[in-house]
Amino acid sequence: MRLDLILIALIPFASAFFAAMLLWHVWRKRQKPIGKSIIALLSACGIWAFFYGLELTLPQFHLKVIAAQCQYAGIVFVAPSWCCAAIYSAGLGRHLTRRRFAAMLVIPLVTLVAAVTNPLHGMLWREISIRSERLPVLHFQYGPLFWINNQFAWLLLLCGTVLLLRNVLAGQALYVGQRVLMVLTILAPWLANAAYVFDFGPISGLDLTPFAFVVSGFFLYFGLFRYRISDVVPIARQYVLEHIDDCLFVLDTDSTVIDINHAGEALLGVESVNVIGLHAHKVFAGFPALKRLSQCADGMTARFRVTREKTATTHVAHITSLNSNYGLPLCRIITSWNITTDVEQAESLRESEARYKDLFDESPIALWQEDFSEVRHFLDDLKDSGVDDFERYFIDHPAAVEECAQRVKILDVNRCALEQHGAKNKQELVDKLSDVFTKESFAVFQKELVALAEGQTNFSAEAEHKSVTGEVFWVSVHVRVLPGYEESLGCVLVSNINITNEKRAEAERIQLEQQVRHSTSKTN
Repeated sequence: MRLDLILIALIPFASAFFAAMLLWHVWRKRQKPIGKSIIALLSACGIWAFFYGLELTLPQFHLKVIAAQCQYAGIVFVAPSWCCAAIYSAGLGRHLTRRRFAAMLVIPLVTLVAAVTNPLHGMLWREISIRSERLPVLHFQYGPLFWINNQFAWLLLLCGTVLLLRNVLAGQALYVGQRVLMVLTILAPWLANAAYVFDFGPISGLDLTPFAFVVSGFFLYFGLFRYRISDVVPIARQYVLEHIDDCLFVLDTDSTVIDINHAGEALLGVESVNVIGLHAHKVFAGFPALKRLSQCADGMTARFRVTREKTATTHVAHITSLNSNYGLPLCRIITSWNITTDVEQAESLRESEARYKDLFDESPIALWQEDFSEVRHFLDDLKDSGVDDFERYFIDHPAAVEECAQRVKILDVNRCALEQHGAKNKQELVDKLSDVFTKESFAVFQKELVALAEGQTNFSAEAEHKSVTGEVFWVSVHVRVLPGYEESLGCVLVSNINITNEKRAEAERIQLEQQVRHSTSKTN
């Protein structure tokens, strides 16, 4: 065998070996749709290159023909697998249904059967001869089925290329590099195949396609280890908004980071090109909360603090899954947002509530915090039924006053209110609430209802109350609807100032004046 033939034959064998090595690397990612497509592509390329090497080196004519027929076990599947890889890389895998995939394989399978049975019909090759001017390569006169398969393969190549070019123009810089590599991965052998089919190559009759797979294999190898094509499944950018303040981290099903928006880059202090394709544990090494969250189930939330330049910020992160229309997992998305302002406002609110509670509990005035929302519903129903004179209505319907009293909810009472009524705790006072109201108390409560029904937010009066032990005392009642509750009456503050001593002094003064007048009248 001539030395130049041996050297040329080594190239397709080397291509097949290199494809096998890449196939071994990608095999670990076979569960991913794009991983399966790349595995099919590498397998088809390897078979094609290997048997083409045999075609060049085998001495007998019939063995060369058999090797040419075996090449079609790889040739017919190169274009479909390439197109599938392009579809998944463009994030359109949901459109590749089983029926469409099966339709894509009809012509390749028919062509493969025709290659095996060609001596019976000649539909693929009408005539096969050998040219030995320079190299002992086979020369074919193609039949109609060859051109049908050839044009179909070019159509699939065109479709895949259009998909990738569209995303190359619209995607991030990282994805531009990734998809350009995939385009170069397939364009090199197909350009060589065109040179072979139309016989304008440097050596007449020599199929340069396997040679081009050396270049294609280099691009694929570089893509696998630089941009991790087998690891990174680019999710369509419309699913991951770039220009929002929230941080977005997209992980594949193996917890590999496949996308980060600008806000996420700022939070981690990295550039996406340096971390995409790495495992989440490595990317989130400095953020234990995000690291743990990446392994959690859907719906889980984590809270963490970030300190930079003596400034601390608080963040919340949430993880959720994104599935295809068929329920297959596409990716997991971690969303994180800054809640520092909310935390500060909540802390301020808690401090204000604590101060209010302290003032409320320690006030020397008896205070009641009550909910009149059910009373509001009752009054609105009366208005809807045509009642417009509430004073007359409550005089004519005293049972309505009692019902309104039962609808009032006691939210809280302070210490002074408990002491005023002789109760040990709030529950005791609430349980014996009916005992602390007298007939005069209900009369004042009736006037309070009229004021509220007329839209007033303040009401004052003097009322007679009783303690839980039955002791009667007088109070100055002031009712105020707190701001923000004017419509619902959900929070009403009632203050009671004990005026029993004043009442007794006033009664004694009146009695003394009466006695003086009576004595004066007798003297006269």
